This record gives sequence, structure tokens and C-alpha cells, in this order.
Amino acid sequence: MIKKQILDNRKMNRLKNTGTKGLMLLAIIVGIGFLASCKKDDEPGNTTKTLTKSKLYDKTWYNQGSTVSIHINSNGTIGSNVQDKWSWVNNSDTLLLDYKVGSDRIWIAEWTEDTEASLRLKGSTAGTLFKDAKW
Repeated sequence: MIKKQILDNRKMNRLKNTGTKGLMLLAIIVGIGFLASCKKDDEPGNTTKTLTKSKLYDKTWYNQGSTVSIHINSNGTIGSNVQDKWSWVNNSDTLLLDYKVGSDRIWIAEWTEDTEASLRLKGSTAGTLFKDAKW
């Protein structure tokens, strides 16, 4: 009977050790997976695009295929016609293009970079990528 109890105790100790080792191994694997999934703030692809209104000024912006082009002058005019004006509506992200002849346009500026900008025509659900060179 004592031999059987000693054997049972040894089996229990082995099972405890195996379980503890398994849990430790699982914890290490989960920890490594968590650390590998974390990104540093300075890694490429982890940047947020923001709207800097001044980056739109004094450039001609073209959509893909150059079917739409907009030249926004810093003096509040559009292109070379000084009668065509633009303004920010209530200092928001909404850009009103007020054409003397033709229909006015309202664009929502989503983000800007030095050579690219995303503008969404009011009423549209998707932004349009514009670049400062024909493409």
C-alpha cells in the first residue's frame, strides 16, 4: 500500500510539473506574440494624415487623369481669374470655390501632404486623391 501511495504521489508530481511547464510555455508564447504585434510610433505606415490648410495654397491640384484641376492661390482667388474666389466655411475643413461664371463647388478637405491631398466633393462619400502634378 505504501508503494502504491509513493507511485501515486510521483505521478501527481509529474502531472503538476508538466502542467506548470505547459502554462509557462504558453505564457511565454503569448508574451512574444503581444510584443511582436506592438508597433513603435516612428515606424513607417503608422502615421496619421492630417489637414494642414496652407499646404493647399499656391499650387495646382490634379485628380488622376487630370480631369479636374484646382489652383488655390493664397490671396483667396482661384487660378488666374481674380473674380473667382475661395474661402474656408466657418474656418472649418469645408472649402467653398465661388466661381463668377459657372457653378460653385464645395469640397471637404480630408488631409494634406506636401504633394498630395484628399478632397471630397460635398455630397460624395469618398475622397478624391489630388496631386500637385499631372498624373
